[in-house]
Amino acid sequence: MGCCFCYNKSSSKEEDGEKIVQQIGRQFDEVVWPKIEPGIKREYEINGYSRNVGPESATEANGIRQGEHIISLYGQNGKEYLRLDVYTSQSRNHTRWHYHTKDDWKDHKGNVDLYHNSLPKWGSE
Repeated sequence: MGCCFCYNKSSSKEEDGEKIVQQIGRQFDEVVWPKIEPGIKREYEINGYSRNVGPESATEANGIRQGEHIISLYGQNGKEYLRLDVYTSQSRNHTRWHYHTKDDWKDHKGNVDLYHNSLPKWGSE
């Protein structure tokens, strides 16, 4: 993708935190990203890019919101067109990586499941 594409494997790792990267970073690189990247790239090529809003929040644990939202992408027109999310089970041993697009915000696209040992909170060092 072009150099202004704001979400890639390295930015995910910064937001996930060192502990999570150690546990599932390789799975993300080898299983998740190859499956969701084509759809995200297609939306990026259609809508362009003006900015993103990530999960950072000074009031949350480790400075990262602990919900599903990872990042929202905004197009050249300034409107949101894509949300990248990760569902985390209550036991934190299952994650489902997916994205939503403006054509149907309720539809979960991509849906890549990872099963692993219990993950720490997002952003953990």
